[in-house]
Amino acid sequence: MFKGFNIGKTWILFVCFALSIFVKCIFFHYFCCDKPLQETLFAKLFPALFFASFIFLFNKSRWTIVLSVLIDLWLVAELIYFRANDFFLDEETILLVSNMDGFWNSILTYLHWKIIVFPIITIIYSVLCFLLPVERNVIGFAIVMILSLFSGVIDYFYGYSKDRSWANNAFKVARLSTNGETWSVQWVYNHWVMAQTPLHFFFAYPYHELCKHIYKQDNIKLSDQERQEVEKLLSTPETIETKENLILIIGESFESWAFEACDVSGEPIMKNCKKLMSKYNTLYADKVSPQIKAGTSGDGQMILTTGLLPISSGVACMLYGDNEYPSFAKLYPNSYLINPCKNVWNQTQVTKSYGYKTLIENERENWMTDEEVFTKATECFSKQPFCLTLITIATHGPFEQSTKSTLQFSDNVHPKYANYLKCMHYTDSCIGILLNRMEQDSLFKNTNIVITGDHTIFKSALLKEFRESAEKNNLPLPTDKSYCPLILYSPSLTEKKEITDVCYQMDIYPTILHCIGADKYYWKGFGINLMNDSVRTNRQSTDFTKSYLLSDKIIRGNFFLNEKGN
Repeated sequence: MFKGFNIGKTWILFVCFALSIFVKCIFFHYFCCDKPLQETLFAKLFPALFFASFIFLFNKSRWTIVLSVLIDLWLVAELIYFRANDFFLDEETILLVSNMDGFWNSILTYLHWKIIVFPIITIIYSVLCFLLPVERNVIGFAIVMILSLFSGVIDYFYGYSKDRSWANNAFKVARLSTNGETWSVQWVYNHWVMAQTPLHFFFAYPYHELCKHIYKQDNIKLSDQERQEVEKLLSTPETIETKENLILIIGESFESWAFEACDVSGEPIMKNCKKLMSKYNTLYADKVSPQIKAGTSGDGQMILTTGLLPISSGVACMLYGDNEYPSFAKLYPNSYLINPCKNVWNQTQVTKSYGYKTLIENERENWMTDEEVFTKATECFSKQPFCLTLITIATHGPFEQSTKSTLQFSDNVHPKYANYLKCMHYTDSCIGILLNRMEQDSLFKNTNIVITGDHTIFKSALLKEFRESAEKNNLPLPTDKSYCPLILYSPSLTEKKEITDVCYQMDIYPTILHCIGADKYYWKGFGINLMNDSVRTNRQSTDFTKSYLLSDKIIRGNFFLNEKGN
């Protein structure tokens, strides 16, 4: 006689479970999204009804607590990744989880107290789950499943009827293109997930995989028109003799605004870099726009070293690390890459593919310090000419090496902000080790030095957190987005040069080629020579969609081995 009573409780628990998922999606929207909430309510209702509908298929409900916890973990992971990268997780980035070995503590940089709302909702629901017994109800499951699918259909057509660009782009990208072009999965999630709910991942992923098979995503041959575009960036191979040395310093998460900061005593954060710029003729650009995708540091290194752009889906150095790549390192009889972290971004393989003859890593499993990196660099000066690439690590979150700096900041400065600047200061002091040794060995007369960043670290969410304390203490902070810096010293520079307009990561490769006398190297890259003011100021377009698509096919088709033969 209690069967109907239990069915009634089942409906109550269903409503509570669906409501808990729906509310979590609402909170996530306010944490991350600037799209109007009213336009995405059906999108949030759809997964809530869908997941909660299965409560009618079982006589026990405690499994829903496990599902609720899993949803919490997913939302927290998405929130952390968004705060770190301004885009969301996709299947390609999930597959890179092994690359986080040794870096898991970096998550601490992006944690925020707001995430506590998700477990609180789960705890409240769990209490109700223990109080309300359930009864299997197939009819209830059918009714709710129909309602969930109906809400999904409404959301789909509402996107088209209102001509919402993010919805149209999401479905357009998910369907891919019939001519074999590959589109980034991140486009789907950035337009679909960000605007609606991260739970859509579980529906978008199989849809995208189906589209890949339907439209044969493995079609990577260049069309005749694309081949003509690529030919414009190629030169007839010539024997190039490099007489000047090259030192490329790839600073982990270097942001240009930090170069203008000082501590409470007025000591510059980047004292040695400033000294280099004041004492010698240098080119300085404070707005280098990063062009990385899912590969972050791996992408940054590839762009700087090869002049190519990241592939549309996945990470080139992981998936195509054994390709043939162009690189200025191949022009030198002595070339070294110093990597502070073992087993990260497939460095052992790509070092060879990029043409470096020697990979220097720590014999221990733990990281090298930046001091060790730059000390080892000075040991490579004996054989000239040389190409030397150094990768720093101190400014990787959560900025644990801030204790190595003597800088002092007011107590009301945001701790993450202050610790980042302290790490920048420490790395700068290590750069000083290199510069001092160069002066002792008189290397400035025949050595080019390039200092830049692989990517930025503070996206909009963290910049907002820093804003108030930075303004109170008269400390710099970008107003819109962060940029990487570029400091370039070359013996050929006859005057100081400062670029204040936006340039791009891909521009550094052709600029390096120019400085080392390799303008006629067979691959010019997608960027421009920043030394050429006329070309830079008359750049025809800043929409590099075509360049990304060409680079994608060049890399996935191993163009420089299979077609170019260099």
